[in-house]
Amino acid sequence: NSSADGGQTPEWIVIANIVVLALYIVEVGMKAYAFRLRYLTDAIALFDVFVVTLDLAVTIIVSMAPVNIRFPIVMGRISRILKITRALRVMTAFPELRLLLKGLALASKTVFWGIVMLTLLLAFWGIFAVIFIRPLVRELDREGYWHESRCSSCPGAYASVQSSMMTLGEQLIVGEGWNQLNSPIMEKSPESAVFFVSVVVTMTLTALNLLMGTIVERAMEAGAESVQEKAFKKEQICKASSLRLYELCEELDEDKSGHLSFAELEHGFHNNMEFMSTLKAMDVDDRDLKIVFDMLDTDGNGDFDYQEFVEQLHMMK
Repeated sequence: NSSADGGQTPEWIVIANIVVLALYIVEVGMKAYAFRLRYLTDAIALFDVFVVTLDLAVTIIVSMAPVNIRFPIVMGRISRILKITRALRVMTAFPELRLLLKGLALASKTVFWGIVMLTLLLAFWGIFAVIFIRPLVRELDREGYWHESRCSSCPGAYASVQSSMMTLGEQLIVGEGWNQLNSPIMEKSPESAVFFVSVVVTMTLTALNLLMGTIVERAMEAGAESVQEKAFKKEQICKASSLRLYELCEELDEDKSGHLSFAELEHGFHNNMEFMSTLKAMDVDDRDLKIVFDMLDTDGNGDFDYQEFVEQLHMMK
């Protein structure tokens, strides 16, 4: 804020920036040491390295460059903006924020083409405004109406296609200037109301509402994809838990017969913490053990094939 008005950046902000940069350098170094060459295959990790390297280089250049050179200062501001983008990785850790970011990403294409559509519509109506509305504005100006109403910008309204687009966009999207400019025109020439009503119908009631509806639809698609993503992650967790559960059942099977009795199963659940945690990760508690056991012990001999036990649990959950 202070640099925007030509002032000096407070000393504590400079020190805080150096401290944060040092923490980023340590973080990147520790990740590179931990992941080795795999770190270079991660696009997000490479972006972090780029941001930290750029910030370090700019910090050194700014500290050495003369004060009156603007280029290092501008690059310093850009590097700080890039550092803020690293916060997006933290935001993705929260499901609600991740859903919002995904909805924003899906809607960005719709917003872009919506802006293109609105621009074309504004250009279309801007041409008509120059032909039909501009003469009425000039006539009101000759009568001194704009001077009496103290509207300094009104005499130049609808003077060109670009001016018409800006005027209509400000009135329809921002919602300013309609009564001050258009109401006197329609009072002067009631036929001009056909033009303004047509603009409102096509721009506000149709185009803007259609754009808003499409954006909401894209956001709902993001929500549906989020549900599917959660289901996929849960399935992956269940598969990993099933594999580990089979390994644990092999450890509980002391005679290596491939079968477990209910006593062995119950003993393992209450005495083997990893076995219990794995079952609970598959939404199985001690009350479910007897039900599953009775389903699998079809011959009533008091034991069951634990491979089938793992498969049945995976199918149930």
